[in-house]
Amino acid sequence: SGNTGSSAPLLVPMSAPTACYCLPPTTNCNLDDEITNVTFGGINNNSTCGLNGYTNYTNLPVGQAYSGAANPMSVTVGPGGTERVGVWIDYNHNGLFESSEFTLLGSGNGVTINGTINIPSTALPGITRMRVRVRFNTLLTGPDACLGYTFGETEDYNVTITPCTPVTVTTQPQNATTICGGNASFSTTLNGTFPTYQWETRTSATGLWTNVVNGGVYSGATTATLTITEATSAMNGYQYRVVFAGGCSANDATNVATLTVSRLQALVNPTSATICNGSTQQFSITNTASAPVTSTYSSGPLSLDI
Repeated sequence: SGNTGSSAPLLVPMSAPTACYCLPPTTNCNLDDEITNVTFGGINNNSTCGLNGYTNYTNLPVGQAYSGAANPMSVTVGPGGTERVGVWIDYNHNGLFESSEFTLLGSGNGVTINGTINIPSTALPGITRMRVRVRFNTLLTGPDACLGYTFGETEDYNVTITPCTPVTVTTQPQNATTICGGNASFSTTLNGTFPTYQWETRTSATGLWTNVVNGGVYSGATTATLTITEATSAMNGYQYRVVFAGGCSANDATNVATLTVSRLQALVNPTSATICNGSTQQFSITNTASAPVTSTYSSGPLSLDI
């Protein structure tokens, strides 16, 4: 007739991404082809074989992940044979697990598999879904987030993505003083994403820096606090610093701190005594700290440094 008109508006709402994730087909994890622990971003979940080989753990506290950084992750698998572990994180929050969101973590048999999840800097911030799958004796690939297979298990978690923060120094190491045979420590405070620590030392202000290794007088060589136990007089003047890095930071170093080791001085009491033949005299000796000194003897009795 040439006339036009319009119907009443029809609302087609968009489902939340959480309603769009595929439910994986049933798998068999009763023969130890299972996930027994997932550790990632504060998540540390022990589990057993789930019903139909799938468990939704999004009711657990949300894990913390960082975009633009290599996020450490570990998955422990059962002793059912060679188990392959794959991880998907919905970086763009679209309710799909895409090949570009896949990480092959590794494989093993009844062991903990350690790896990293490199989350791109373009990943959207906020809460999103992470899927962890284990498959017996067959490699998992990017399109396999919803694939059906016989032996294995799937677990889902929620993680929140936050942009990586470069590591900065908030507390510099300070000079330390101890006595010969005493203890000392150096500390620093770093702020940022995934800070790493490596203490270095040199014997003087012009010496070469070398990594401190735990053992002997040292402990805490890769932590925020380096502890020195039973320092020797030869360590007087040693210098220390931390070489640090982070999830999105290149290597850098803190300020330098110096160790002063004071010598021990033997004090005898009484300092002298005159006794008759056949009598006795009691002496006591005490070690006390003194500043490092250099003495030159041209003649006379020798003394022993303690």
